[in-house]
Amino acid sequence: MSNAFSRPLLDPRHFRMDDLLRRPYNVLTPLGCAGETLWAEAPQGWGFRSGVHLGNRKSPEGTGPFTLTIAVDGEAIEPGDALYRPSHVTLNGRHDESGLQVTEDKFISDDDVIVSVLSFRNPGDQTVSVELDYSWGIASGAVEILGKPVWIRREPPPGDDLVQSLPSGARRMLVFAVAVAPSREEALYRAAYWRDRENAVYAQATAYQNWFDENAPRFDCSDPWLTKLWYHRWASLRRLRGETDEEEEAVRALADPSRGGAFQAAAAYARAQFEQGDFSLPREAKANTASRHLSRPEPALCRFIEESLLGLSVTGEDDDASLTVSPRVPPPQKGGWSHFCLENYLCRGRLLTMVWDDPADPSFDAYQDGDMGLTLYSDGRRFYHQDDLNPFSVALPF
Repeated sequence: MSNAFSRPLLDPRHFRMDDLLRRPYNVLTPLGCAGETLWAEAPQGWGFRSGVHLGNRKSPEGTGPFTLTIAVDGEAIEPGDALYRPSHVTLNGRHDESGLQVTEDKFISDDDVIVSVLSFRNPGDQTVSVELDYSWGIASGAVEILGKPVWIRREPPPGDDLVQSLPSGARRMLVFAVAVAPSREEALYRAAYWRDRENAVYAQATAYQNWFDENAPRFDCSDPWLTKLWYHRWASLRRLRGETDEEEEAVRALADPSRGGAFQAAAAYARAQFEQGDFSLPREAKANTASRHLSRPEPALCRFIEESLLGLSVTGEDDDASLTVSPRVPPPQKGGWSHFCLENYLCRGRLLTMVWDDPADPSFDAYQDGDMGLTLYSDGRRFYHQDDLNPFSVALPF
C-alpha cells in the first residue's frame, strides 16, 4: 500500500519507528531488525559476538558471525554508551589518552546481510594508530537452513592492513558484511552491495521504515502507552515473523466482560506491557520458534484496537461493500480518548483513515484536518462525518 495523502495527517514523530522506539541498548534489548532467515537477540561488544540465529532454530547462545577488537597503543577500546533503534543499533567508544572516537552501527538487512559499519574520528592534535583485529565465527560456503541449502559470504573491508593511521581531524569508515543467500552468486552480490554501499546505515533505516509504511496502518490516540505499544508490537512482529499463541490469547482475553469492559482492559493491559512501568522499556516479545514467516499479517493487539475498540467491520461484495463502525471508546468526560487517528487502514482495496477530535474542545484539532468529531477518508478523500462516537454504517466509496 502507499500513502494516498499528499501530507500524512499524523506528524512523522508519531509513526517513524526509529523515533518512537529509540532507547538505550543493553543485554535485555534484542537487535530490532531481521532478515528473511536471520534474526538476533542482543549481540554485545563490537561486531556480532553471539546471539545471531539462522532460521527458526534458537540455540542458547546463538551464532557469533564475527568478533572485532579495537585498540590504540595496545590498549583496547570498549563500547561505552549504546543506543537502540529498531532499524539498527549504535555503539560508541572513546580512547581517553588520544581522544579517538569510535562508533559502530550494526544491523541485519531485509536481504539477510549482517552489517557492521565502523567509524573512527581523531579530534586530537596528534596522529593516532588504530589496531583493528577481527575473527570469523561462521564459515563461508554452502550450509543448510530449514532444510534448504544456502550460501554464506564474508566480506571484510578492502585490504589486509589492520593498522589504521589517522592524522589530526581525520575520519575513516570500515564496513564488514556477512551475507546469507540461496546461491553463491547472490551471496557474493549481497555482501559486496552492503560493504561498498554509500551511507549503508541511512539505506537500512529507510528500507526498514518503508516496510512499515507499506504494511502497517498508522495509529495515534490520547493514551501514549497504547500508541507506543501499537508500534512496538509491529516491530516485534517484523523481527520475529509472528507472535506466540500465548500473546494472542492474552489479547483475546481483553474482550472478557468480567475484566470491566474492553476499553478499560486494553488501557490496563498496555500499561502492564512496560518493564516496571518504565515508558522507555516496552516488554520484549518471546521468539516464535515454531514459524519464521508472517503467517499472521498483523499483531493481535492492533487487530483488537481496530475491530474491538474502534469497531471496524465490512460486509457485502467489493463493489457494494458497507463499513460498520461501532466504537467502544467512552467519551473523554468518562475517561475515553479526546482524540485518535487510524491512518492508511487497508479495507477492500481502499486506504481508509478514521479521525476523532472531541467537539467539546473545538480549539484543539489534534491532526489539523479541519474537522471536529468523527471523520472518515477513503484514499485521501473525505466521505463521512458525524459529531459523536455513536455506531453507524456507510457505503464504501468506489
